[in-house]
Amino acid sequence: MNPEDPSRVVDALDAIRREFGMGAPAEIDAIVGSWAALVGVALAAHSAPQSLRGGVLVVIADGAAWAGQLRYLDQVLVERIAAELPAVTVREVRVSVSREPGARA
Repeated sequence: MNPEDPSRVVDALDAIRREFGMGAPAEIDAIVGSWAALVGVALAAHSAPQSLRGGVLVVIADGAAWAGQLRYLDQVLVERIAAELPAVTVREVRVSVSREPGARA
C-alpha cells in the first residue's frame, strides 16, 4: 500500500471521528442544508448549526431572544430532525449565543 494513499488519511480521520463521538460529515451537512425547513426562515436567519457530536447538536444564535426560542423548541427540533432526516441521530440540542453579526467589540 502506498503511504501517500488518500484512503489512509480518510481511514485515520474516520478513526478520530469515531473516537471523539463526532457525527459523520454528511449528518451535519444534512442539518445545515435543511436548517430553514427545520426551524423556519426567521429563526434560521438568526441561528446556525455548529457541530454534531455524540448525538448532541450545538447551535449558535446571534442573540439571547433567538437562543431562547431555540431552547424552547429543543425537543420539537429533535423530533423534526428524526422525522425529516432519519439517517441523522440527534438526541439533544445545546444552544449558545454569539455576538450580533456586524457588532463591534
